[in-house]
Amino acid sequence: MKTELTALIAVFTITNTPIVFGQLVPPPPDGGIEPDEVIVLYPSPEFGDLQAALDAVPNEGKLIIGPGSFDVPEPLMISRRITIQGAGCRATMAFDRVIRSPQELVAAVKDSRSSDLPYTRLVGSRPTDVVSPDESIGLISFMGRNAGGAVLDLEIVGQDAGIYINDAPLPSDIGGELGADDGQQPDLHISNTCIVGSARGLHAKTNGNVDLSRVIIWAPLWNGVSFSTASGESDRTVSLTLKSTLVYRARNACIYLDGVSSIIRDTPGIGCGPQGAIVALNNTIAVVRSNFVQLGGPGLTLIGSNAYFFDSLIRNAKGHGIWMTRSALQMKDSRILQTTPRQSTALYGDGITALNDSSANLERNLIEDSSRAGIANFGSEIRLIDNILQCAAFELHEEKYPFVMPIYNPRWDDDGGNLCGCPSANNDCVAISVGLQAPEPSGSGE
Repeated sequence: MKTELTALIAVFTITNTPIVFGQLVPPPPDGGIEPDEVIVLYPSPEFGDLQAALDAVPNEGKLIIGPGSFDVPEPLMISRRITIQGAGCRATMAFDRVIRSPQELVAAVKDSRSSDLPYTRLVGSRPTDVVSPDESIGLISFMGRNAGGAVLDLEIVGQDAGIYINDAPLPSDIGGELGADDGQQPDLHISNTCIVGSARGLHAKTNGNVDLSRVIIWAPLWNGVSFSTASGESDRTVSLTLKSTLVYRARNACIYLDGVSSIIRDTPGIGCGPQGAIVALNNTIAVVRSNFVQLGGPGLTLIGSNAYFFDSLIRNAKGHGIWMTRSALQMKDSRILQTTPRQSTALYGDGITALNDSSANLERNLIEDSSRAGIANFGSEIRLIDNILQCAAFELHEEKYPFVMPIYNPRWDDDGGNLCGCPSANNDCVAISVGLQAPEPSGSGE
């Protein structure tokens, strides 16, 4: 690596303007860098610290940080679109193994972290508490309407958030001292990166699009991902994409979303806290081939949201497997297993709870070992095709549910092929509404 850095440093372009340390023209043989892209290298005698190196990177430029561990006593502030790239995060190598369960992935991550693979680690202060969302800041902070870019191949340790993006206008944007806002939203790409021991892994308050690929968020003090749209209007749908992103032992929610269109694919959440795996407020969300296990709350909380849940697993959720109000759910080829009450003296334990004019289309799912009801319907419409409700505590033996309660008017449409009962199956039973107490509204927080 030292030889490669020496070769990079040796290439310069001499112009009438001051030379930027590490500028590369022409691009290296792999063709991965545009001819006009400026590369800044760190560490180097040119810069006293990482912030100085970042300040030298122009818009659309790149900072390459060599292998090793670097103390970052103050948050790194970025107000342009740049790329920050390190030598790697060892733990993301776990995604390259053949993994058959979330628990195996955690074991592979732990093995990778102790390997001798090259890495770049940025170490900030370790938080002992969680500050309010408005006071949070990241070890790497993209600030202002022109900020964004990419974070690649890093190990990030500590701070209120590992990575923070907030596109509220900076004073320079308003006053024009550093150039006017160019009108673009600050998209951010994060890949092959690990965030360890931060209060929040990724904290986003933005109208830009963010995507994470091969990212590990390990033991955050609050949420693994906190994402909400920024104040003001946006002229496009804000999206968050998580692919192969592990959130492990978040003390609150693994993923918290507010007002964003989300795709969560091949992503496990393990050991999420009392808000559970995913909290979605006013969202459109698709969850595909993702596993959520060992949860301190629901697997999926939907409030005013539309959700698609496909080929995914919720196991050992507390209170509810899926809790929804004023929401629509499409669920196919998925499993909700072993939902338990929040307390030993009960407090629910339903596989799916639907309230307040929600709707759910359920096809080819398995809901097994719910402590209370496989499906609890309070004033919603539920359609079932080819589902198995195994060992639910209560059952309803009707093709259509005609009973009208004073408060709730649930509707069941059994469109065939549904089996339930314990230990034997019964072709007529689908779920339960009679005799159940409706749960309290689920709380949430960034």
